[in-house]
Amino acid sequence: MPDNVSLGELEGFVSQMIPAGDSVWPLAQQYIDRIPPIDRKFAENKTLRAQIYAWLAASRPGRVAVSISSETTARLMPKARNAPR
Repeated sequence: MPDNVSLGELEGFVSQMIPAGDSVWPLAQQYIDRIPPIDRKFAENKTLRAQIYAWLAASRPGRVAVSISSETTARLMPKARNAPR
Protein backbone atom coordinates (compact mmCIF):
# COMPACT_ATOMS: atom_id res chain seq x y z
CA MET A 1 0.00 0.00 0.00
CA PRO A 2 1.18 3.53 -0.64
CA ASP A 3 0.92 4.39 3.06
CA ASN A 4 3.13 1.40 4.01
CA VAL A 5 0.65 0.51 6.74
CA SER A 6 -2.65 -0.65 5.23
CA LEU A 7 -3.18 -4.11 3.85
CA GLY A 8 -5.10 -4.87 0.68
CA GLU A 9 -5.24 -3.55 -2.84
CA LEU A 10 -4.72 -0.02 -4.07
CA GLU A 11 -8.47 0.46 -4.52
CA GLY A 12 -8.99 0.19 -0.76
CA PHE A 13 -6.52 3.01 -0.23
CA VAL A 14 -8.10 5.10 -2.99
CA SER A 15 -11.59 4.60 -1.57
CA GLN A 16 -10.39 6.03 1.75
CA MET A 17 -9.26 9.18 -0.07
CA ILE A 18 -12.75 9.92 -1.44
CA PRO A 19 -14.03 12.91 0.55
CA ALA A 20 -16.68 12.21 3.18
CA GLY A 21 -20.03 13.35 1.88
CA ASP A 22 -19.07 12.91 -1.78
CA SER A 23 -22.43 12.68 -3.54
CA VAL A 24 -21.18 10.54 -6.43
CA TRP A 25 -19.51 7.76 -4.39
CA PRO A 26 -22.71 6.14 -3.02
CA LEU A 27 -24.25 6.31 -6.49
CA ALA A 28 -21.22 4.59 -8.03
CA GLN A 29 -21.40 1.88 -5.37
CA GLN A 30 -25.13 1.37 -5.96
CA TYR A 31 -24.62 1.24 -9.71
CA ILE A 32 -22.08 -1.56 -9.45
CA ASP A 33 -23.94 -3.39 -6.69
CA ARG A 34 -27.12 -3.48 -8.80
CA ILE A 35 -25.46 -5.31 -11.69
CA PRO A 36 -26.69 -8.90 -11.43
CA PRO A 37 -23.75 -11.20 -10.58
CA ILE A 38 -24.34 -13.25 -13.73
CA ASP A 39 -23.89 -10.10 -15.88
CA ARG A 40 -20.76 -8.80 -14.17
CA LYS A 41 -17.59 -8.73 -16.26
CA PHE A 42 -15.35 -8.60 -13.19
CA ALA A 43 -14.53 -11.05 -10.41
CA GLU A 44 -16.40 -10.71 -7.13
CA ASN A 45 -13.21 -9.75 -5.33
CA LYS A 46 -12.79 -6.82 -7.75
CA THR A 47 -16.08 -5.10 -6.85
CA LEU A 48 -14.35 -2.21 -5.11
CA ARG A 49 -12.21 -1.66 -8.22
CA ALA A 50 -15.34 -1.49 -10.37
CA GLN A 51 -16.90 0.98 -7.93
CA ILE A 52 -13.79 3.18 -8.06
CA TYR A 53 -13.84 3.19 -11.86
CA ALA A 54 -17.57 4.03 -11.87
CA TRP A 55 -16.88 6.88 -9.43
CA LEU A 56 -14.01 8.18 -11.57
CA ALA A 57 -16.08 7.98 -14.74
CA ALA A 58 -18.97 9.90 -13.18
CA SER A 59 -16.99 12.48 -11.26
CA ARG A 60 -14.23 13.11 -13.78
CA PRO A 61 -15.73 12.63 -17.24
CA GLY A 62 -13.21 12.38 -20.03
CA ARG A 63 -10.29 11.81 -17.67
CA VAL A 64 -10.65 8.09 -17.09
CA ALA A 65 -8.22 6.19 -19.26
CA VAL A 66 -9.88 3.13 -20.75
CA SER A 67 -8.19 0.59 -22.92
CA ILE A 68 -10.47 -1.09 -25.43
CA SER A 69 -9.04 -4.13 -27.12
CA SER A 70 -10.09 -5.34 -30.54
CA GLU A 71 -11.76 -8.31 -28.82
CA THR A 72 -13.89 -5.97 -26.72
CA THR A 73 -14.74 -3.88 -29.76
CA ALA A 74 -15.75 -7.00 -31.68
CA ARG A 75 -17.93 -8.18 -28.80
CA LEU A 76 -19.65 -4.81 -28.40
CA MET A 77 -20.01 -4.11 -32.11
CA PRO A 78 -20.28 -7.47 -33.91
CA LYS A 79 -21.54 -5.86 -37.13
CA ALA A 80 -18.38 -3.77 -37.35
CA ARG A 81 -16.33 -6.91 -38.03
CA ASN A 82 -18.27 -7.66 -41.20
CA ALA A 83 -18.79 -4.10 -42.40
CA PRO A 84 -17.30 -3.20 -45.76
CA ARG A 85 -14.22 -1.02 -45.56
